[in-house]
Amino acid sequence: MSIVNTSDGLKEPEPRRFLIATAVAHYPKNADWDRPGLEQARQDVIDLFTSQLGYRHQTALGLDPTKNQLTDHLRAFCTSPERRDDDLLAVYISGHGEVLEDGNEHVLLTSDTDPQDIAYTGLPTVDLARAILRGTRVRRVLLMLGP
Repeated sequence: MSIVNTSDGLKEPEPRRFLIATAVAHYPKNADWDRPGLEQARQDVIDLFTSQLGYRHQTALGLDPTKNQLTDHLRAFCTSPERRDDDLLAVYISGHGEVLEDGNEHVLLTSDTDPQDIAYTGLPTVDLARAILRGTRVRRVLLMLGP
């Protein structure tokens, strides 16, 4: 554990840095959405954050998550009793997204999104913030959504 000196001379642990990175590169319900190159983009982000920025990658999520897998994983990580108020969390999600027809909501297209019912099966982006922040100790989040 790294220690940081404070202005009053006390020593405190340095904030921990965590990365959760995933990509939806394959869409079983619509192969036209497939973007296999996103697997490498995800790996590039992991390499950057872990080798140069001091983050620890949380590997359990993997690639091509469903809506529930993504939100359940984020929620479990953020509600863990191991989280601290000073933790830094970077979340990288690469895949397709859509603004719904009414123009009022953005959704992410996860691997189980039905192209015939995006409004219901897509993941409202605001639900990511709820999964991460509501009722958790996590307060410092960098959310990156990429193509």
